Amino acid sequence: MLKIMHVLPTLAKGGAEKVVVDLLNEAHKSGHHVTLLSIYPTDSQQRFNELDNTIEVLYVSNVKSIFAPSVVKSIRWIFLNWRLIKKQDIIHAHLTISSVFVTIIWFISRCTFSKSPKIVETNHSIGIPIARWQYKLFSVLSRWRDCYILMAQDQYWESLIKSRKKTLLGIIPNGIAMTDKEVTNADKETFLNRCGIFNNKRLIVGTVSRIVAERSPLKLLDIFTKINQKLPPEEKVIFIWGGEGAMYDFVKDLISNSEMAEYVYLPGLIIDATIARFVMSLYISINVGAITGIAGIEAASES
Repeated sequence: MLKIMHVLPTLAKGGAEKVVVDLLNEAHKSGHHVTLLSIYPTDSQQRFNELDNTIEVLYVSNVKSIFAPSVVKSIRWIFLNWRLIKKQDIIHAHLTISSVFVTIIWFISRCTFSKSPKIVETNHSIGIPIARWQYKLFSVLSRWRDCYILMAQDQYWESLIKSRKKTLLGIIPNGIAMTDKEVTNADKETFLNRCGIFNNKRLIVGTVSRIVAERSPLKLLDIFTKINQKLPPEEKVIFIWGGEGAMYDFVKDLISNSEMAEYVYLPGLIIDATIARFVMSLYISINVGAITGIAGIEAASES
């Protein structure tokens, strides 16, 4: 039995978080002792509902902080819980602040000549336009890993990690744990009404995605617009774009002032994306090369 700790900024509603939940659940079922360490809590309960309720969840802080204070809190937490950290066989980092967190552990272990857990990191940002400082940070911190995992093929990252002879490289494409969920007609009708759609007779095209810069929301809007322009008036479809994020208001205003205003519905945060996907005749997902995002895989599994 292995002791495995996954480190995540927060258990929000996203693809990386879905991967972490599935990894925790599967390892737990296999008899390993797993722990989720979250840097701060989240308001979203969806991922918690998907996590086995017997898995221990710990927090570095009770409140969300910006990057620098989160690093300071992480250092303090590590020193206070060093005995717990040393008991782990593997510590697995996901996303930016977690990458910093496990690097601190690596350095403390080397400076104190302590036996260190194996440090693993999954890079979920392959193909996503992240900030330049994040890109540089990931590149530098990847030096201090026992194993580095990519979610898609990437020539730069593969060459970089392979040049570091002591670091194992793994390429593990996106995947999900299959689940069966029944969605009734009443569930669908309630969801559509919430979106502001009543007595609909049209086909529905849509997606569920965070409306943030790294998700390329303007590309999605362009896809919707081109579909709409190709269809004759009697065959127009409705578009549902579920999700929220920093660009939500910008995208909403853009749609309101365009030819798409009467066709696109933005219901905001989707608590249960399964129902949203079930009302769609066509689900749109932007891939990274041949790699489909988690939401797209979930949509395909439910078709």
